[in-house]
Amino acid sequence: MGTSLWGEQPISESKEKAPVAILRDQAAEVARFSSGRLVGVVDTADTEGGLFEYDLKIRAPSLNNYTFLVLTVKHRLDYYPLQITSDTMKWAECNDESEFVKSVETILQSTRVRRALAALRAQMK
Repeated sequence: MGTSLWGEQPISESKEKAPVAILRDQAAEVARFSSGRLVGVVDTADTEGGLFEYDLKIRAPSLNNYTFLVLTVKHRLDYYPLQITSDTMKWAECNDESEFVKSVETILQSTRVRRALAALRAQMK
């Protein structure tokens, strides 16, 4: 085997959490608060042009896998700034993790999402 020309590689010491990891945490919460009747899903869209794109969705398996899009996030390799959108919010820019978490929280607690959750639960009865 040849000699590595890469040099010493730094070990990541960043405490920053990847946006997709934050979305996956929230997706897992959906099954918890719905006793497994709903499923949170994070889908990865095409990563063209150097952008990563993720959709956070809620799926209702008992309703023929009906899927509700909650929000979409786009970012470059170095997470921030990133862009986030939902049906009730135009594309907004988040410059760091705390701004991103606040935007996600605002969307998840929005009237639109609460109504969607209530409608899905009612139809599963």
